[in-house]
Amino acid sequence: MEREKTPPYKSRSKYLVFVIIMVAFTILIIEVFSWATGQILIKKWSMYAPPSSPEERTWNYTEYLSNRDPVLGWPYPREIGNGVYDEVGARPSPDFPAAQHKSCISVYGDSYTQSDLEDDSKTWAESLARLLGCRVANFGVGGYGTDQAYLRFKGNEDPHSKLVILAYFSEDMERSLTRLRDLLTYTSWYSFKPRFIINEKGMLEHLPIPSLTESEYRRLVGFEDPPFRLEHEYFNPGGDAGAVMLKFPFSFALLRNIGYYKFRAMFQQTSEFYEPNHPFRGIEIVSGIMDHFVSEANKRGKHGLIVLFPSQEDIKSFQKTGQWVHAPLRKALDRKNVPYVDFAPYFAKIIDGNNPDDYYRNYHFTAASETLFAEYLYNHLLMKGYAK
Repeated sequence: MEREKTPPYKSRSKYLVFVIIMVAFTILIIEVFSWATGQILIKKWSMYAPPSSPEERTWNYTEYLSNRDPVLGWPYPREIGNGVYDEVGARPSPDFPAAQHKSCISVYGDSYTQSDLEDDSKTWAESLARLLGCRVANFGVGGYGTDQAYLRFKGNEDPHSKLVILAYFSEDMERSLTRLRDLLTYTSWYSFKPRFIINEKGMLEHLPIPSLTESEYRRLVGFEDPPFRLEHEYFNPGGDAGAVMLKFPFSFALLRNIGYYKFRAMFQQTSEFYEPNHPFRGIEIVSGIMDHFVSEANKRGKHGLIVLFPSQEDIKSFQKTGQWVHAPLRKALDRKNVPYVDFAPYFAKIIDGNNPDDYYRNYHFTAASETLFAEYLYNHLLMKGYAK
């Protein structure tokens, strides 16, 4: 008896089903692998993620809009005089309180200026004040860009200080190119800020702090669809900085993430935003702000000075390459004849071949490093005739 043959169409159907199953299984494996890889990149800050809500933020978006500083974003006006900031908006000075002493120097900048140290008496500004024997008003604010620091100086009357300092460290470049810091930190503080651009006439142009609805904010950072596009913002998902959300198909998102600047930074020893011909024009903007700062100081009968701080990553990069990340900024300041003092070369000599991490704490200077900088700056001021 002959064995019954399977009809050809049934064989083809089984084969087709097998192929479909294998293709689906392969796609599943690729997508699972891509999702897992994306999670790793997010943890390494090399792929964008919608900002998380910090426990410390006890206010909602409506309250934020009502309480924020309309020019700078933060600190909120209600925070002035609450202990973190004294009655004039500076960090409290144990040795020279604002109520009893007029300032001889005022300093502006980010947390490297304000200091991450909890003890007010151990900050570099307070150490400098003791060396000088007069109040140094510390107007540094954590998270500030160079734009906000300049605008804070511009909005302060500050009649007594004869020397005003604008301090800078390398990450301020990114901060000065965004209108929402949440896009850089992946943390939902509602940290909208002003910024400057180079306009069609080649001049610095001030863009005020944005006023978005809560829905527009959520669409901007990637919580909701459709995406919201904020003019002159580069770091939002789908923006010019290459930020990509980890969405299905995850493999495509992973491929597109190759264009994200934080992903590329893993393979570079320098920040692309310091490139003189970068389309975001960071060097032009930041050096222009610093030039305006010094010019504004001169108009008020004061001396203006720029201070450049190195981060621990800057030091590590220099130890490997012998080049400073912020070297293009120094060249731009030289071309504009903007006076500055760069702490990086001196600090690198002090550290020498040691581990830079020993000189930093929570990505900021240790107390010993702050004292070292205060002494360095004091000697510079003596040499330049700013101090007696």
